[in-house]
Amino acid sequence: MYAVDYKTGFIAASGDVTTLSADGGGNITERYKELGVGLPSKPVFYRDLSTGLSSIMVQTSDTTVYVETVTLTGKLWGIGSWRTVD
Repeated sequence: MYAVDYKTGFIAASGDVTTLSADGGGNITERYKELGVGLPSKPVFYRDLSTGLSSIMVQTSDTTVYVETVTLTGKLWGIGSWRTVD
């Protein structure tokens, strides 16, 4: 999984805390984090409105589901409703 600041090309961070955490805790040292082997699904973003914590969920081809807590700042948008027009 990649966490890149598109403005700078460096590791995405919120202040001194990187967007993704290392497996043992603390900051990652690369712009990516290896989750496991296999082909990943599309990432699913989830934000718990009661706590404000955000997570990214990915499932690999061996059916393992990885849930990564991500540190995000700023006002995040949400989708309240949508419709499909043919």
